[in-house]
Amino acid sequence: MKNINIGMIGLGNVGSGVWRVLEKKKEEVKTFPWNILEIKKIGVRDIKKERQVKVPSSILTQDVDSIINSPDIDVVIEVAGGKEEGFKIISKAINAGKHVITANKDVIASYGLELFQMARSKGVKIYFEASVGAGIPIIRVLREDLVANSIQEIRAILNGTSNYILTRMSEVGEDFETALAMAQRLGYAEPNPANDVKGIDSAYKITILSSIAFNAFVRPEDIYVEGIDIISIRDIQYAHELGYEIKSLAIARKHTDGLELRVHPTMIPRTSMLAAVRGVYNGIYLVGDAVGPMMLYGRGAGSLPTASAVVSDLCDLVRSLRDGSGGQFEVPNLVKLPIRPIEKLETRYYIRLNVPDRAGVLAGIAKVFGDLGISIASVVQKEVPDTRGQAELVIITHTAQEGPFRQAIAQMEKLDVVNKVESTLRIEGVVEE
Repeated sequence: MKNINIGMIGLGNVGSGVWRVLEKKKEEVKTFPWNILEIKKIGVRDIKKERQVKVPSSILTQDVDSIINSPDIDVVIEVAGGKEEGFKIISKAINAGKHVITANKDVIASYGLELFQMARSKGVKIYFEASVGAGIPIIRVLREDLVANSIQEIRAILNGTSNYILTRMSEVGEDFETALAMAQRLGYAEPNPANDVKGIDSAYKITILSSIAFNAFVRPEDIYVEGIDIISIRDIQYAHELGYEIKSLAIARKHTDGLELRVHPTMIPRTSMLAAVRGVYNGIYLVGDAVGPMMLYGRGAGSLPTASAVVSDLCDLVRSLRDGSGGQFEVPNLVKLPIRPIEKLETRYYIRLNVPDRAGVLAGIAKVFGDLGISIASVVQKEVPDTRGQAELVIITHTAQEGPFRQAIAQMEKLDVVNKVESTLRIEGVVEE
């Protein structure tokens, strides 16, 4: 087979990892002919910048279009990042007749349908394994290994930054701001961490996974999103007392009347598999009608894990060019399914209230819940430290619908027996006695 000439856009954390992996693999001509892969040009913003890897200066260029339009380039690897910039690079590459490999979740989630249709019309392929889960081969598993299954649900920890912060809060006892500062010092969180801690990053990823798992047209705006910045150390402590951990979960389920899609902090039993996913690791739990429940676990970000997925896609591309098969995500087959509003969600809830420490408080709160058909499963009451006449009330409900639950919270905020509704969280799973 002829050499596959590569043009790579971006030589940051991921691009450097791709360079390292390919250089190392050149020494291994075993089950795959690594010697036919050659990075001919790399597009960078600043040629003079000091880099993580030693790359011949002759292959660096600030003229990205010269890479895209070069007749010598067969495939463009886009690892520059950025939604609009990434879309521009990928669409130009496709129109120039280049195959594309990308790690850009923002672009695939937001513009995937348009790009895949464009690629089909130009007779080229797009690969995007690295866009979700980095080194975890979840996209390949869904598209190939579980093709015999109808996927029923996905519950996943898809953002390592958020998981690291919640792990610090849980295991070290740090508050959110302190744990975030540590994540930034270690390079796990960006100077502006909004995409991670607000749940946006996970929303892009569950958009991609849902589209593949349910063969459905899903957009980022279809995902209900809450961030972990609402979590306090008191919530972590109460969760532990009750037998739970708090994790930021991306959840997707297929119902008879549509798709349930959400990203938010969630209380899950400490005995569950996802509760054991610590630090910057990701975990993806899914259920298929044939295979049943299964879980994939690994590094969801980082230079080499992401590069692993990019190079794996590169190998798949070579095999598909050789064998004339595979590679293209079949967007024409996607169906438009209704998206269930969050108000229709049915789950259990945790509520933490600051209340006066006097008689009649629980009765007033119980009446609000009772009038809306919400049943209380358990109640914990404690004095608020360093205050007089105040108590903290923690309530766990039985399964209830989100709409009535929100009504109950709105009514409680007006009660004279409630000083403040401190926090509410959704619960997935039941702690076994």
